[in-house]
Amino acid sequence: MGRSLLLGIAAAALVACDEPVGPQPDKPIRPTDAIGSGPPPGPPPPKPAPPKPVEPAVEAPPPVPEPPAPEKPKCPADAGDALTGKAKSTKDKKKRIELKLSGKANGPTMEFRKIRLIEEGGAEDVKYGAELTAMVATEPKGKLKMSVVVLCGWEDRVINVTMDPKSLQVTMKEAPPQTEHGFLNVVADPGMKVTASGKELGYTPLRNLPMAPGKYALKLEPKKGKAKTFAVEIKPQQVSTVAYDEKKKR
Repeated sequence: MGRSLLLGIAAAALVACDEPVGPQPDKPIRPTDAIGSGPPPGPPPPKPAPPKPVEPAVEAPPPVPEPPAPEKPKCPADAGDALTGKAKSTKDKKKRIELKLSGKANGPTMEFRKIRLIEEGGAEDVKYGAELTAMVATEPKGKLKMSVVVLCGWEDRVINVTMDPKSLQVTMKEAPPQTEHGFLNVVADPGMKVTASGKELGYTPLRNLPMAPGKYALKLEPKKGKAKTFAVEIKPQQVSTVAYDEKKKR
């Protein structure tokens, strides 16, 4: 019996030796052959990062409007109040006086356009623009008087400028506005003296003679004979005509 037991053990050992050790390519590993169950051993996979919080969009502040530019002062009733004038003697041989006119600081915009009239003396080297410079050619006997056209705002103003050649003091005052003239025609024999309200106008015939608007007593005086008086009204920008035939009145 002992011998039979030994033979059985030897046969079982031979059978075990015939089995290949380890995994075989033509023999898949059965699930039951795997060690344990579940995922393979190792560190756990990293957890996904939490989503970043969405920050609300920040609106840009509205642009701050620029303050409006300060408006230039309006032209005053007397534009001469917005001007300043200076005069000084020069050392040249002509003994000329330099005259400079300009607008006052913080005043309205002024532009000098032309010299309309100089009553005494004369002006040389005149320059126009934001200021006016002129050389008074001759020293006047009395005060120099001149009229200057200035653009103040959107309209032309006429400024009467007076300068004392001794003290070199300059004064400026706006001239009164001119009224729109009318015109007079006098049709009569040649050589008749014409006066209007005592003021002599000239001798006939007169054509397109500018006159201030108003009513006048027009007097015609022939060389011989009696004078004749007419009532006439002059209207702005209109022509008034007086006709007189001395021969028909005889």
